[in-house]
Amino acid sequence: IETTQTFSPEKGVEAIVVYDFFLRWPRADGSKTMIIFDWKTGKESKKIEDQLCAYALAAQSIFSVSLDGLILVPFYLSAGPEGYKKYGTGQERPLDSSHLAAMRSRIIESSRQMMALHPPADDNGVVPAPDPARFSYASDRRGCRRCPFQQMCLAADFQHVSHAKLSTLIPRDTPSSS
Repeated sequence: IETTQTFSPEKGVEAIVVYDFFLRWPRADGSKTMIIFDWKTGKESKKIEDQLCAYALAAQSIFSVSLDGLILVPFYLSAGPEGYKKYGTGQERPLDSSHLAAMRSRIIESSRQMMALHPPADDNGVVPAPDPARFSYASDRRGCRRCPFQQMCLAADFQHVSHAKLSTLIPRDTPSSS
């Protein structure tokens, strides 16, 4: 599938998920069941469980699937046919509603921190572009290829500035996505 889906864990906060593949169907009682598959090329980690929790939150919001109607399947491609686990009601690993609540809180808090770096709207409701100097600079430029703020750095012509010069232009003590 790999289509972008958005959901709102709180009014004014929009989060994005990209499902690799999912199946859904109605149950006899009118509720829905949904299995979400996520292809993995790396190894198991806490980060993957967090990602699955974000997928579960999105599925509840976007598709109105209850927690007991969700099955989350990280599929570790390098492990072959045995390379998957199932999270959900009645599965190998139950879904933990407290983990989902904690993930919702993390998404909201992270969004608030990012929004705090953006200037407020003017009297006409126009939100100016954020000042790149309010974002700390990544010391390892390899991460820049996947950075969602790349456009701001390009607009500020930071790609041609040496790391030494950037460290004098941009404070290192501000929150960032690096």
